Order: sequence, then C-alpha cells, then structure tokens
Amino acid sequence: MSRKKIVFYLILAGVAALTAAFSIRAYLRRARREIPPSIEMIQQEEGYPVTVALPREKTLEKTLEVDGTVTAARRAEITPRIEQIIRKINVDVGDLVERGELLVELESETIEAAREARRTARDEAEMNLRRAESLFASGAIPRQQLDQARSAAETARAHYLESRQAFDDTRITAPFSGLISRRFQEPGELSSKVRPVLALVSLDELELHCPVSEIAILGVRSGMKARVELDAYPGEILDSAVKTISPTAEEISRLFQVKLTLPDGIDWLRPGMYGRGVIVTGSIPDAMVIPQEALIDNDDGEAGVYRVCDEEDRALFQKVETGLARDGEVQIISGLDYECPVVIRGQERLSHGVRVQVVE
Repeated sequence: MSRKKIVFYLILAGVAALTAAFSIRAYLRRARREIPPSIEMIQQEEGYPVTVALPREKTLEKTLEVDGTVTAARRAEITPRIEQIIRKINVDVGDLVERGELLVELESETIEAAREARRTARDEAEMNLRRAESLFASGAIPRQQLDQARSAAETARAHYLESRQAFDDTRITAPFSGLISRRFQEPGELSSKVRPVLALVSLDELELHCPVSEIAILGVRSGMKARVELDAYPGEILDSAVKTISPTAEEISRLFQVKLTLPDGIDWLRPGMYGRGVIVTGSIPDAMVIPQEALIDNDDGEAGVYRVCDEEDRALFQKVETGLARDGEVQIISGLDYECPVVIRGQERLSHGVRVQVVE
C-alpha cells in the first residue's frame, strides 16, 4: 500500500472518531436535560382552577307539588223528561253551545195532537164556565152546577198545561253555555228518563282536581296561593289558588281531593288536560342559600362544600346541613357563614387542603 493511501485512511478514521465523539456528547446533553413538567404538576404547584360564589340571603317558599286533571266545576248530563224516539241531535262532541240553544229534538207529532185536543177542551170548559156563571147570577141554575163547571174548567186547564209541557219536553235546550263533552245516544233510539243523550261542561269555571295524601294534606289550607302548568302548554304558568279540600278521603286510595282554581277566558284550556300544581304552603325568610352545584359528598358519604377562605388559597372541605332546594339553589341550615366563598365549579379533583386558583 502506498504512503498516500495510508495517510488518506488515517484522516478518514480521525474524522469518523471526531463525528462519533460529537454525537455521544450531544446524546449525553439530551439525556441530562430535565423532563418538562405536566399540566397536573403545574396545577398542583400553582393551584387547581376553580370558580367560587358567596352564600347569599333569600326568602324561600315552602311548596307542595301535586298532579291533577282539569275538570269543569259545572257539568250536566242532558237527560229527556219523557220517553220518545230521538228525531234529531243538533250537536256533536266538541261543539261549543250557548245557553238556550236547541240540542235534541224528539218525535212530537202525537204529543202535539194531544196538546191541540186539550187546548180545545180547555177552551170549551172555560166557555161553559162563563155560561154557568151567567146563569147562576140570574138564578137559572143552582150553585152545584156552577161548582161543577168551575171544576171542569180547572181540570181542562191542568190537562192542557201538562200536554204543553210534554210538547216542550220534545225540544231539549242547553241549560248553560259550554262544551259538548260526550254523546251517549243517536237519532232513532228511544229516549229514557234515566239515560242521558249528551254531556255538557261549562268552560267558564275550570279547576285542577288533585289527589293528595293524608300526610301532605295537613299543610294545605283553602285560599293558599298556587301555580299550575299543563302538559299541553309547557312553560305557561297559570296563577291559581286552593279552592276547596275534600273533608274525607276516598275509601280505596285514601287520598284527599284538592281543587285548584284556573283563570277564566283561556281559549286553549279544556277539561281532561293533565297538569301539575305547586301549592305555596309557607315561606322561610332570610334563608342562607348557595348554588346547588356546590354540594359534593366526601369519601365518607357526608354532604359538604369546599370553602376557599385562607390566605394560601387552599380548599377546605366543610360538612353542612341542608334544607329546601329551589330553582338550582339549596338552603344551608348550618356549617357556613356569609364571609367565605364556596367552590361551585372545579371541585371534582379537589381534596381537603389542596391549593386552588380562583378564576372567573
């Protein structure tokens, strides 16, 4: 091998050795470099981010929630007074009718003929009575004949009035304005004194009938304010009040019937609708409340909150006694004061004594 080649290989080996040295040095530098801290480590050092709120004072309502059905306070089953073939029914279920409107017509031909015959008999009896009175005044007949004529006239009048009432009974009118809720018979059937043809409900006075347990009824009084919301119109709150409370419970269910008033003049309100009522049974003035989301259970299952009130911004778990819960807030009976805020968001990762960072 020539001398030039030997020199070339020596130089090449030196370059390779130098490159390897630099690579090893760079690797050692990277190995000595510190691992960047994780988010968990930063939060532990600087504090877990949380949102807080101060307890506040508020008047809370004591309420009783009930379910019920809209019912008409005034209802009637239209039942004929006579037995006769139904000739015509002028209304159907769902129709609105006015007081005095003709609803049902019964066959009336024979009754009308009897009425006219009795009208004629009445007119003749009254004519005979006037003639007898004239003859008695002149002394042509004794008082006995006058009394007989007077009795016959009174009987004829009574028979005519009876036949006229029977004719009037063939035309059945609405006793009050309202809504036809049911139809029991059809034209061509024989009417009955004990079987209704139609059912009529008034829309002027509707109520929510609510069954209430014997325990809950103890706190309910007539006149208490209430609110009603119907399933058919969610979000539509109607002002109401307790109208009446049944004095006795139903034998089987042992529930008491509470009637809540409903406003007049609401076009969409109909009997049979289902709704919920909230009866205001009392109030708690100056109650301490916090957002309900602040409540959390510790490892022992005890209800409490995390307070942030020390100078080092550490979250401290505090057991509390709660009361009423209304509209996303809960009453605190004991365990808190108004000076120390409580954590309402971010408490999922907290434990007693950890550092927190309060954020908006």
